[in-house]
Amino acid sequence: MVRIDTAGVAAEVLDEGGAVLGNTSDPHGLQLPRGEAERQLRLRAEGRAEAQVKLVPSEDRTVAVTLDPLPHGKQAARKTAASKKPEVKPEPAPSPVEPAPKPKPEPKPSTSPDLISPFKK
Repeated sequence: MVRIDTAGVAAEVLDEGGAVLGNTSDPHGLQLPRGEAERQLRLRAEGRAEAQVKLVPSEDRTVAVTLDPLPHGKQAARKTAASKKPEVKPEPAPSPVEPAPKPKPEPKPSTSPDLISPFKK
């Protein structure tokens, strides 16, 4: 039986492969097989820096571990990354459509209609 005291902070306890073994808030502690081989456990809790614990589970024991708070910027960044929604950009307003220009009236002849054009056949 191993108890990990994290000073009131509930943290998940993970083994070397990342499998969850339990929680530090469990009053019964963690059931680890006894042995002489050193185990490396990871502790993680929201808003806290992950901690590593090395121990040999040769006997029942209690281990005290301090989980330091994350710096404010990292904690906010971690939450933001997890809950960030895709940004929706508004479509640009359509450009105003200019009305088609009015056709210009044919110019009035500046000569008399009685004149014959030498260029017309």
